[in-house]
Amino acid sequence: MTTLTDQRSAVQEASVAPGGSSFVTVLLGVIVMIPVLFGSGFVSVGNIQIASATAAAKDFLAFAIQAHEVVPGITTIPGIAKDGAAKPKPATAVPTSGNYGWTDAGSSWHSKLPSAAGPFIGIIEDAAKSKNVDPRLVAALFWYESGFQPRICSGKGACGLGQLMPGTATGLGVTDRSDPYQNAQASARYIRIQLNRFGRLDYALAAYNAGPGAVTRYGGIPPYPDTIRYVPDVTRIFVKLGGKVSSGAKR
Repeated sequence: MTTLTDQRSAVQEASVAPGGSSFVTVLLGVIVMIPVLFGSGFVSVGNIQIASATAAAKDFLAFAIQAHEVVPGITTIPGIAKDGAAKPKPATAVPTSGNYGWTDAGSSWHSKLPSAAGPFIGIIEDAAKSKNVDPRLVAALFWYESGFQPRICSGKGACGLGQLMPGTATGLGVTDRSDPYQNAQASARYIRIQLNRFGRLDYALAAYNAGPGAVTRYGGIPPYPDTIRYVPDVTRIFVKLGGKVSSGAKR
């Protein structure tokens, strides 16, 4: 059975194949096939009425015409890879009931932190307040990322409380990633940027771990084993510290 994807692939191949049919020829061929594929009825393209009875036919015709007009001589159809496979859809922000902004959470959650966190509680709260992030979320990140060890570095080159990569740190104005204050300020700012960009906690955490580009490419949490573990683990720590997860962001 011929599918809409098959039809799109046919248009793509014809438009790039050496000596292939012109766009008009291919489009006319598709028009001729529409009655067979979709049944009777009429769709208007310009001043021409074309037999068809379904919205799918209209969508395809509009798609083909738009693709040719916007990018004459296209070599790929938008949203379809050269091998015909669908490209990942970009992530879209999902409205939630909270934005994980600064809140005066009191001090009861401090006792739930490991002893190593003690010297950095003030720094965490200061960074969280200045960047408008829930302090328990910043603490959860640091607990998972470094265990509150400011001088620790990973094998991949991430360093400090929030395990910032060199490029990320430089972009955020950090000159010394082992400086707890600089690292905390930058890490809080970075997670705030991701929360604003993606609008939900799980995507923001995935972006913190794997980069916002990966979240956008995959339309959500990337299928990286480390990231798949990271998102629920950090979220559980946040909840353990008394944080609330808004609807639309999975635990």
